[in-house]
Amino acid sequence: MQIVMPTWNLVGPVALVTLVVIVSRFLTIYPLLVFSGAGRRTAFGVSLNLAQISEFGLVIATLGVSYGHLRPESITIILYALAVTAVLSSYGIRFGQPLFRLYDRLLSRAGFTTSRFQKID
Repeated sequence: MQIVMPTWNLVGPVALVTLVVIVSRFLTIYPLLVFSGAGRRTAFGVSLNLAQISEFGLVIATLGVSYGHLRPESITIILYALAVTAVLSSYGIRFGQPLFRLYDRLLSRAGFTTSRFQKID
């Protein structure tokens, strides 16, 4: 596979794909875990850890191009989004606790209270 030199034209599509991946992981994984009783902290951590594109996604996208379902330029966008989400995921894991505290405060201000067993200092 050849990696295309990045240009400024890729910034918008890569940012959009990255945003869609992160938001979609939180919209799908977080509610499932909360409603199954895992708690907000666990659901946040799992959603944060899974908010990235995997190498398998790149393989699937390559197959999509070979079958004509995707344009060849899509591989470049997905490849760079994979790199961005991998880096963001690493920092997300590293700073997961402070991010959860901020997230929990925002939810509390919005009226979603935390159970006393999951309260954070």
